[in-house]
Amino acid sequence: MYVFLAWMQLDITQTLFHGAGRLKSFCSGCLPSHVHLCWVMSKKFRAALVCLDKQAVVPVIWLCLPSYLCRGGQKKPLYDPNYKVVVHAVKLKRQVEMYQWVEYHESRDYQENGETKTETTYTYNTEWKPELVNSRNFDKEIGHQNPSAMAVESVMVVSPEVRTGPFILSKGLVEQINNFQTLSLGDFPVFNLDPFLSIHDDYFYHTPNPRRPEVGDVRVRFSFAGLSSDNSRHGPAQTVSIVAMQRGEQLLPFKTRSGDTLEILYLEELSAEEVFAREHQFNSMKTWGLRAAGWALMFLGIQLSMQIIYTLVDWVPVLRELVSIGLKIFALCVSCSLSLIVIGFGWLYYRPLVAVALGALAVLPIFLARSGLPAKKNA
Repeated sequence: MYVFLAWMQLDITQTLFHGAGRLKSFCSGCLPSHVHLCWVMSKKFRAALVCLDKQAVVPVIWLCLPSYLCRGGQKKPLYDPNYKVVVHAVKLKRQVEMYQWVEYHESRDYQENGETKTETTYTYNTEWKPELVNSRNFDKEIGHQNPSAMAVESVMVVSPEVRTGPFILSKGLVEQINNFQTLSLGDFPVFNLDPFLSIHDDYFYHTPNPRRPEVGDVRVRFSFAGLSSDNSRHGPAQTVSIVAMQRGEQLLPFKTRSGDTLEILYLEELSAEEVFAREHQFNSMKTWGLRAAGWALMFLGIQLSMQIIYTLVDWVPVLRELVSIGLKIFALCVSCSLSLIVIGFGWLYYRPLVAVALGALAVLPIFLARSGLPAKKNA
């Protein structure tokens, strides 16, 4: 049994070390190159280069100064025929909820005749839920039955062609337009409604009495993203700032020599410098987050690998506490040193001085430990 547990512990330790190494290698290799790329691009395009030649054949970096979204083709608005909702936007989302029974359970352990038993109490409430709740899995299905399907399904409609000025946005850029706003139904024409519908708090209710719904009733809410018309009652057209590659009238992802992809869209008015400054900040935060995760995995892996030492002295209370503290300090020092070494290797190509400094910090605990040892006396 002990051999099996030791083998499992060793296997978990190796997995943690492998995961920590992969995380460190990624954030110390790929992410510094992306951060460095953003820094170079921000310097190179400080003047905000803008190409407005739709006939351009050679791919060029296109830094879009603040521009407005518009829909291509016949410029028809997005439309939901079931509810007669019309919006001049890039995306229109229909969110459906159904009034259903929901089961909750609470368990407690108690002693009876020297045995530990568990008592579970089930309660049932009615709530609006966006997904189907299967009442067949309830402990008490009788009296708490839900419909097996929704009368209306949730759906999102996306404009087939989105433009900013004379240029067409790529699919990746359109996917970044996610500033959804709830569609206000305060001034919605009631005479357009079907007789089985009613409006309350920006919801379409499939019931004549929204304040007292019954199980199986459905309500629908609409939201939109990327307004594309100044004539809309919902507000002005959405302002966007884009970094992409122009090919003709298409805005496409730009692939760098290192394999990184630049396809950036911000839903506000930003200069080229501000765009790259935000990208640099985002990637820096992502890098440090991954580094912290890698260090945590490495620290946990080292602790598990040293657990056998703690087990040997577990029966001596005082010694057990001292060994536990010592092992934690050892795991902390080793994990920090190994993390600094891996990070230093990642920065070696881009910033050699930083890499050397990190390497020096990594071996600092070794020198401190050696300097703390008493000097050997000559016989």
